Amino acid sequence: MIPLLINSSLSVGVIDSGIDGTHPDLTNRLQRDLCADFSTTNWLGLPTTTMTPNPTDEYGHGTRVAGVIGAQGVDNGISGVCQNVRLVSLKVFNSNGNIITTSRIS
Repeated sequence: MIPLLINSSLSVGVIDSGIDGTHPDLTNRLQRDLCADFSTTNWLGLPTTTMTPNPTDEYGHGTRVAGVIGAQGVDNGISGVCQNVRLVSLKVFNSNGNIITTSRIS
């Protein structure tokens, strides 16, 4: 096994639709103090950033990506490629799978 892949101090940011913070295979892998939601706008329509220790994923894609990266295999026995990694949810897509603005990723 490659030492980097078994290191629990490694953090991976998942820039997607979020990560379901209640998923049994992922909940213990989340580095909750760094998770953020960039998928919303304020009343002026301007992008906002919200730090969120309890990330959500209404679309589901980010949770699937996070599972491939670091699922622990608790719920159904399927494990990610790096089970000890710390996951950081960086939500940029909304519940429809659309990004608010492309300037988010610059």
